[in-house]
Amino acid sequence: MKSFYHVVCRVVCVWCALSTVVLVATDPHSAVAEDYLTALLSDKPVVLYRFEEAEGGIAVNSVPGGEEASVNGSYIGKQWSVAGALKPTTNASNLATRFDGKFTHISAQANPDVLDITGPISIEMWIRPLAGGENTQCIVTKGNYVPNNGDNCWYLVYFKNSSSAGRIRFGVSGAQNAHLDQSGEIPTDKFTHVAVTFDPLTAGNNAHIYINGELNKGGRIDAKAPSRAGQPITIGALSYDPDKQPFIQHFSGDLDELAIYNHVLRPGRVEIHFKQLPELDRVPHFETDIQPILAAHCYDCHEGSEAEGGLDVTSLSLLLRGGEGGPAIVRGNAAQSILVDMVVHGDMPPDDADRLSDEQIRWIRRWVDEGAPADEEVQELPRQATQQQTEHWAFLPLTQPNVPAAENRRFSQPVGVDAGTDAVPHSPTAIDAFVIQKLTEHGLGMSPETDRRRLIRRMYFDLAGLPPPSQESDQFSSDQRPDAPERLLDRLLASPHFGVRWGRHWLDIVGYTDTISFDDDFGPPIGFTKGKWLYRDYVVKSCNEDKPYSRFLQEQLAGDEMVDWRNAERYTPEIRDHLVATGYYRCCEDISLEDPRPFIIWSVLHDTVSQIGTSVMGLTLTCARCHSHKFEPVSQQDYYSLMALMTPALNVPSWKNPQARALPDVSKVTLGEINRHNGELDKQVAGVTEKITAI
Repeated sequence: MKSFYHVVCRVVCVWCALSTVVLVATDPHSAVAEDYLTALLSDKPVVLYRFEEAEGGIAVNSVPGGEEASVNGSYIGKQWSVAGALKPTTNASNLATRFDGKFTHISAQANPDVLDITGPISIEMWIRPLAGGENTQCIVTKGNYVPNNGDNCWYLVYFKNSSSAGRIRFGVSGAQNAHLDQSGEIPTDKFTHVAVTFDPLTAGNNAHIYINGELNKGGRIDAKAPSRAGQPITIGALSYDPDKQPFIQHFSGDLDELAIYNHVLRPGRVEIHFKQLPELDRVPHFETDIQPILAAHCYDCHEGSEAEGGLDVTSLSLLLRGGEGGPAIVRGNAAQSILVDMVVHGDMPPDDADRLSDEQIRWIRRWVDEGAPADEEVQELPRQATQQQTEHWAFLPLTQPNVPAAENRRFSQPVGVDAGTDAVPHSPTAIDAFVIQKLTEHGLGMSPETDRRRLIRRMYFDLAGLPPPSQESDQFSSDQRPDAPERLLDRLLASPHFGVRWGRHWLDIVGYTDTISFDDDFGPPIGFTKGKWLYRDYVVKSCNEDKPYSRFLQEQLAGDEMVDWRNAERYTPEIRDHLVATGYYRCCEDISLEDPRPFIIWSVLHDTVSQIGTSVMGLTLTCARCHSHKFEPVSQQDYYSLMALMTPALNVPSWKNPQARALPDVSKVTLGEINRHNGELDKQVAGVTEKITAI
């Protein structure tokens, strides 16, 4: 019976070796993908611990062969079986061994010692670290480490960087720094495929670490593992000093499919071992796992510039940009990803005959939850705007509308109403034409023309914000010249009161107050900033000068960048106005002098972004601070992109409160002259004061 078993196993191994070329070309997504056990055995490991034993206290070596090669291990501590890394399609069990980080480990002694490997070696496994355990945890090692009396042969350890991740190190004894560390980290609570190879006889990089089938790190180890024949291998701990302190550095986590080879696994074979689908629960990759699914089922409608709904699914960057409904996926969160929701509910693809299989949906969901890994360098592409967003009134350019037809430009006097002899003659304008058109549509007409006393009151209140003086009202009422209203308009537009009246609208929009912080209900207001009124006067002056609106905004948003004030020997009125204009940024509530906590400081930046949205863009941005709204034009990403423009200028790490941020309204040269002059005066005053005191 034994001989028949050996013959069958040898035939299987020969078949596997001969089929290697075919297996390389096999589609890893097909049902005929290479079986994981067969794949490993075809590469002839010395030992293979599958950890399928649910009980019995023996870790069975699954490599077929003679009794001398059957290196079974003994469990020390509790044997604890959990669900393994492999996902079989049958009802067969798939288990892994859990190491508790305190006691559990496996000790195996080979006789003859086929694990006394001092030349080329490869170690391969599935590993799922858990959060507990020591910072240094031994996965597998050959030999006993006895202080001052000999090192072990070779080892593989796990360094816990945090409760959520750590890194792998492979090393050999016999030389200082004879090890290679993994680049990056592997996560806890999920299985990761790890393979390490080492050949001391190879020039150049002779050690390599592979993570999930891909080369992670290559380097050189200038050492050869010493022989430790007759000493056991230990899995899940370090055999430190058998006579005094037998085992330390216990591993906390799960191990599955641990294979050790006495030769170097080639990169292609490591990749094949990893890519055993659908049997393996590995992390999907966009180019190899997801893109073929999308190409087969989605490209007909969602490829290129004419993609339906603006959604192009041909790259990860385009998926992240999304279409009219927003980004197609949220990396790390399948539950919030539109693409996953559509394929799960059968909305995509729309044809039932082309519906994705459950396995394909599982892969897409898993890929998104794992952060959507891909080879491409993700580019931040401009977001596709929906028609509703592009037609938002705040984003539409100003246009010259067509004036309604001439037949609509007529006045219709209400029946039975007499305008009186004091009515002001009026010639219809283009604005009247639009008003008349709407009134006509509703069967209405214009009101009667007003008399002169009402007209002057309206003009004064609208343009100057004040009632007309009685004497001027009498003069206007008796002025029968046809252009009398135009003359009055010109005088009011030239009045300094016009800027005060209409500047108030802008000051209200930007939240201007004379204080920079807050007012109390008792005592004097707190937080007056010297010179803040200059910004108020700048707004009033700009209105009176009829400054173009575009220039008005530029000076407030970037006035200090429009003039070379830093190198000016003297501040001209233009320089002073541009600096004062940036008082726009100081209109937000700022109590950082009284309460300099970080969240108070950051609230000033958020208020500044909100102020820009309401005053300049015609938008409220408060919601976008926390989340994106599907039908609003500004996303959360847009919000923080705008905030990123403000952050360097306000300089949170070197924050200045409102009083400290104020600048002199004169140049450095002038300020120096003023200080010197005042210094001389102070000396004179001090001398006079001293004389007065002496009297």
